[in-house]
Formats: sequence, C-alpha cells, structure tokens
Amino acid sequence: MCYVISMKRVRREMEEYYNRLCGEDVDFAKRVVASGFEFPEWPLILSEAPDCFQAGGWGLIPSWTDSEAKAAKLREGCLNARGETVFTLSSFKKSIFTKRCVVPVTGFFEWMSFAGKKYPHYIFPRDETYFSLGGIYDEWRNPKTGVAVRTFSILTTEANARMAEIHNTKKRMPLILEKNQISNWLDSSISKDEIEKMILPFPNEHMSDFTVAKFSFNGSRENEKALMPLEYPELAFLK
Repeated sequence: MCYVISMKRVRREMEEYYNRLCGEDVDFAKRVVASGFEFPEWPLILSEAPDCFQAGGWGLIPSWTDSEAKAAKLREGCLNARGETVFTLSSFKKSIFTKRCVVPVTGFFEWMSFAGKKYPHYIFPRDETYFSLGGIYDEWRNPKTGVAVRTFSILTTEANARMAEIHNTKKRMPLILEKNQISNWLDSSISKDEIEKMILPFPNEHMSDFTVAKFSFNGSRENEKALMPLEYPELAFLK
C-alpha cells in the first residue's frame, strides 16, 4: 500500500518541473515524513483544473457521505484505492472516471518484514525529480457547517519485482505515472479501458531505494535524518 510519503522540494522547483503554477491555498512546505493517517494537505493537479496546483487532504471522503462521523470513518479507510476494485467500490467508482489527480512526491516509505522485524525503506526516482502518483479525489460538503472539503486517495497496484522484495507482505506499490502519461491521466474523457491500461507497476529501472533508520512519527517529520541511508547487517544477503 502507500501510507507514508515525502516532499523535500520547494514551490518553485515543483512549478518548473510540472510547468504549472499553484493556487493561493496550496501549502508547499517540506514534509520529510508525511503519514496519511494524519490526513495532511497536499498539492494536487486535478482533472477539473489541470493547469495549476490545488490543495487537497489525504483520505478521500465520498461526496455522498451524510455525517461527520461517517466522513471520519470513511476517510481513514480511503487513503488508498486498489486499482483492481476502484471501478466497483462505491467510495471510488464515480471519481475514477471524472475526478482523477496527480499527487507529486519526492519519495515514499515502505517496510520490509524479516525475522519478525520491520525495516523501513525509502523509495525515490532514479532519474527524475518527482514521482507522479496517480490518485482520485472528491469534494464533500459538511452537512453541519456547509464547508466544502476536497480529499484524495492514492491508487495502488501490484508491486514490481523490487517492490515485491521490499513490501514483501502485501506486495503492493503506489500507481506511479510516467511524466508523459500525466496529461492522459488528467483527461476526463478517456475510456475505462484507457484508464486500466495505465494502472500498472512502475518499471524497476526507474526507481532507487535504500534502508533508513527506524523512526516513529513523533518528532521526525521535518528531520532530514529520516532520509539518510542506514544499512542493517542482517539484510546484507538481500542486496
């Protein structure tokens, strides 16, 4: 799955890479470690407004949700959307056709299980500045306050060979788009067949990774040490 992501670039770099400007509500603060379970706001490129960045909160709340209690429960369970079921589940099936988005990250974290312990890995682009994660979004209006809230989910797919070694329990990975796929992903007129053809594992050769120090989510979010390589002798045979 994909529950922990990273952003270590600044606004200007992102605008140049994607050739898009950002809206006034977009927060471009660095987030060395960002957990989906904290529902962070994130810069997104939306199919409805593909020429600029806009803000959205991680954890999709479907537009049909009728109470705050249901919204909170659904949000925690909608951080990711499996590519195999995104067309059929009620929380996602409308958004996958009309509300797709790109979620830019500079990397993400995944944990390998070995001998009863978990070892964090940082995965990042080998030749590019960003991973462009494929996502979906929706807008929900709080029935008590009337305030509209935009939220998103990150799609996941089967792991490629390297990610299957790292994420060796679930064998999943986020949907990562090639840069030349972004315009097509954001095109709300494409067919289901065209969408499905993009929901594939990202090539091994375009990714790099290394193990990092084990960390808690308290006090490490802005700590650059979370992105420093750390080797574990017990994993040497896996290289």
